[in-house]
Amino acid sequence: MIALLAGCAEPALLTRADPVSAWVREGWVQLVPSSHLPSGEAGRDATEVWVFLPDGAELRTERSADGRVGLVFPPGSAADRVEWRGEGVERRVVDVRGTSILDDGARWHHVYQPIRRDPHAALVGVAWPAGDPVASAVALDQLVAEVRPHRPDPDAWERQYRSKHGCDGCHLADRLPNERPGEHGLVNRGTDAQGWFTPSTVLATAVPAEAYGAWHGDRTDPHATPSCAEGREHARCDDGTVPTWTLDLPTALAEGSAHAAAHCASVAWIADHLAPDDPSRVGLADHPCLSQARSPE
Repeated sequence: MIALLAGCAEPALLTRADPVSAWVREGWVQLVPSSHLPSGEAGRDATEVWVFLPDGAELRTERSADGRVGLVFPPGSAADRVEWRGEGVERRVVDVRGTSILDDGARWHHVYQPIRRDPHAALVGVAWPAGDPVASAVALDQLVAEVRPHRPDPDAWERQYRSKHGCDGCHLADRLPNERPGEHGLVNRGTDAQGWFTPSTVLATAVPAEAYGAWHGDRTDPHATPSCAEGREHARCDDGTVPTWTLDLPTALAEGSAHAAAHCASVAWIADHLAPDDPSRVGLADHPCLSQARSPE
């Protein structure tokens, strides 16, 4: 539906039916970096990042000024950060935030919220053009008007939701990673050309630790090692810098780590969709996920 908004600058209300299987059914792919994503639910990974690539489209890479290799997604692509709560049949979506790249290259942000505490309740959302603060404010008012009446404590929900609506201020294109907490923003990871945090970190071997979220899976992952000892408990080293996490992929895969396997599936997906003439293909062939897959048993 978002693709139909090309040429329109007005926010538009959206719906998404049966979110339990929506992304899988609609052809999206989950990208899992080597580092666990911060989760809003204590005790488990409950945040996922999904991307959509048009049929036949290719990914490219570009190197930023600070040397990071980032993915470049073509028009027609999109990325969603999906936050879940609960387990099993009670698992439900509680928040979705993302960006779509329209056919003309324009970027539109979108957010979704469930109307009810029901795993199969449809999501209601709104999309608006990135970089337009007026449209962003109108979109927020539209979504609040739709969702607020269904919340047990409407005032508390509205205050909390409005405080997290600054998409443009956070998702700046090619934003540097934080060397010290808060240096460039709340999120310690840097962004790519689309202003996205997660997709390009799938190719990174060391990922900055994050301070936000109720759960940080790296701290309990036996195969993940922080760059400083105190990074095991905190998102800050004693010298004030942000620690990084490195996953021991060979050991994790050998010991049956589901997280490592999902990460390697993401790396393989990127390799399969990278343009044949992209210069990063040469180095990617030696990625531990891909080289291990080629090794004889």
